[in-house]
Amino acid sequence: MMKKKRIVVKLGSSVIAPGGRIDKKFLKDISRQICRLMDNKVEVCLVSSGAIVAGMSNLGWGVLPRKLSLLQAAASVGQGDLINIYGRIFRKYGRLCGLILLTWDDFQRRDRYINAKQTFNTLFEQGVIPVVNENDTISTEEIKFGDNDKLSAMVAGLIDADKLILLSDVEGFYFQGKLLDTVTSFSDILFKEVKKKKLSFTRGGMDSKLKAADKAVSCGIKAIIANGRGKDTLLRMVLRKEKIGTLFVPKEKLPARKRWIAYSRKAKGALYVDRGAEKALFERLSSLLSQGIIKVEGDFLKNDTVTIFNDKNSILGWGLVSYESGFLKKNRGRKLPLEVIHRNHLVLRK
Repeated sequence: MMKKKRIVVKLGSSVIAPGGRIDKKFLKDISRQICRLMDNKVEVCLVSSGAIVAGMSNLGWGVLPRKLSLLQAAASVGQGDLINIYGRIFRKYGRLCGLILLTWDDFQRRDRYINAKQTFNTLFEQGVIPVVNENDTISTEEIKFGDNDKLSAMVAGLIDADKLILLSDVEGFYFQGKLLDTVTSFSDILFKEVKKKKLSFTRGGMDSKLKAADKAVSCGIKAIIANGRGKDTLLRMVLRKEKIGTLFVPKEKLPARKRWIAYSRKAKGALYVDRGAEKALFERLSSLLSQGIIKVEGDFLKNDTVTIFNDKNSILGWGLVSYESGFLKKNRGRKLPLEVIHRNHLVLRK
């Protein structure tokens, strides 16, 4: 049997609620397109912003509050309202939707990560559209994603999506004033070019979308940034194969466990290695040994994820450590019984 296509569609507040109010007409139109894709054997996961905006509207607030407890209250009020809107619309098109609220903890722990994946797969098997948002009502600084662009990229990796589509109020990614059709590689100059354009009801900007696209392509998933308010954008893009927005071309697809290690967990610290260790990692595909570590940063435990840097502060990769940070800080450079990061638990940034 031919594998169904699977995509993640992320809707930002700028397209869902321009001016700070939920645009139900837009939600009806985008839901129609999603149902049409599902009817054509394309499994669609919807990552939707808008809960806080909906809650603010119901509470009569005109300005986004800064206090965490007020944001959580708005999310609590708005999330039910938002999913009810989606539920009513999808039912008109003969579909059900299921709400999934996530925090970093659901990605950090392997058992919860696998359970979440199984839930998504079961919903798809039943023809149900997963509607995902961050669990803002309980999220704290420690466990929140910060924006749904990042969340959508992580969900794309979790469910092994073929494509991540980031829909906003811009036509795509502009570099030096020109709209790019295709981006084949990421570099620091792309991020430096980005102007963080903050709107009153949105958390992310082009910077967060670029980071999300980078995360997706690193997992081997195509990413597209496009204007979500164009006519039949999703249908034209997915079914008719029209080139809309900016396409970010992926690298080779990582195995699921390595995606989890590198892109679905918060790095709890950093290891800096010398040139000999860097060469061993990339040329001999070796494990990381303590002898090559020149600096240890952060507080982490055994089996936490850490980021690996070279002596020029460039990211080399990520891995699960065999020792806690205090021990490594005292013993870096010395020969230890175990590899600091075994090659089976190592993901290099190529």
